[in-house]
Amino acid sequence: MKSNTLGLAVTAAALALVVSACGGGSSSSSSTSIAPAPSESAVAAESAPAPSESAVAAESATPEAQCTAPADKKSVTFISVGFANTYAAATDEAAKKRAEELNIDLTLLDSQFNAELQAQQLAAAAASAPDGIIVWSADPKGIIPAAAAVSDAGIPLTFINQDIDASGKQYRLAFTGPDNYIQGKLQFDLMLKGLAERGITDGIQYAAIRSFAGSGAQVERQKGFEDQMAAAGPQLELLTEAYGESDVTKSRAVAAQILTKFGDQLDAIYAQDDNVAVGVAQAVKEAGLTDKIIIIGNGFSKQAEAAIKAGEMYGTLVQSPSLDGSYAVETMAKILCGAKVEEIRNLPAPEVRGDNSSEFIAEW
Repeated sequence: MKSNTLGLAVTAAALALVVSACGGGSSSSSSTSIAPAPSESAVAAESAPAPSESAVAAESATPEAQCTAPADKKSVTFISVGFANTYAAATDEAAKKRAEELNIDLTLLDSQFNAELQAQQLAAAAASAPDGIIVWSADPKGIIPAAAAVSDAGIPLTFINQDIDASGKQYRLAFTGPDNYIQGKLQFDLMLKGLAERGITDGIQYAAIRSFAGSGAQVERQKGFEDQMAAAGPQLELLTEAYGESDVTKSRAVAAQILTKFGDQLDAIYAQDDNVAVGVAQAVKEAGLTDKIIIIGNGFSKQAEAAIKAGEMYGTLVQSPSLDGSYAVETMAKILCGAKVEEIRNLPAPEVRGDNSSEFIAEW
């Protein structure tokens, strides 16, 4: 573990983050390429062959240039967002498994989707001087002061799933996870496809039930959805919007209220993630409106898989927690052994519908 004399500076930055934590933030990826799935077998650094001279440019031809894991055990702190969230929990487990394979001692912390708590955790993590820190941002803008202090301390910092805001990207080395803006576009296309299959191509009225107000994922998916709608031509009328906070029970209650007022008008409900979508599907089914209202989600949870196969949801996008966790640890492992890494490595996001759901296996 490296020595660190900047604990006070990091703590001060964390206090600045506490002041700004109530503000939301967004970030959008500069790359939309789909990265390949990680290797299923770990590559031990000790036995990894040195790259050939032809494979590496002369100026970077070092044994470390194409390494995949550090030779010596490294300590990495991973600040996640919520052990109680099914997707986050599955991602955390994948990260722990991959860390064991790549010679990393991973310390996992839960910020509970709380930006203030995350600021304190990041300050404490930096003060303990780990070899690297991975953060799942609870507040993309609010995390900037603490991220700047970590960067100044010389500790490699990367982000998983939710990137730091664009104005703070100089403080992190890489981001791995979904491109939420692109996912929002894909969700719009999927919803339009489902409506067209029912012969509904104009005069479309919909409701949006989002995840967490002001979160990066919420802001970016909403922008992607709305930009795609503007570019596609048909104008949809948004009757109402609400927040389900990525919780099935809360989303079900919110949807029930919406259906009481707008049930006879709605053609579709756009749910920003599958926990929201499953709750919405339950409320729509209870209202007897499954055959009238289509529901779009995101993430491909096990509950969403069942709802799609039962015809209670039209479709969703796959977001793999195993890839999410693995990509983050693989990237940090490469950084710690001296390899060059992609600044952005996005998750693939294929769409799942009733007619192709058997091609995919839900992970969470």
